Amino acid sequence: MVRPTLRSGKRKYRKTVSGKITIYRPRKVAGHPKCAECKKPLTGVAKGVRSQVRKMKKSERKPSRVFGGNLCSPCTRRRIIVATRS
Repeated sequence: MVRPTLRSGKRKYRKTVSGKITIYRPRKVAGHPKCAECKKPLTGVAKGVRSQVRKMKKSERKPSRVFGGNLCSPCTRRRIIVATRS
């Protein structure tokens, strides 16, 4: 039996090589990270389950600029322009 925390996913029945039918639970697919302001998918940010993303290099996970991994570039540009004017 699968751990109770992992039981929320779908069940699929697969036939093994020996002819026995077993329950197969496909892994959940992670969605794209989105911009905090405009909700567009972020480019240059790693898409994956948290455990997969943690194993990547820091430079592969998100861009190394201000608000990298949180805001898209147009929203970041807008924020910087507003901050420099006031």
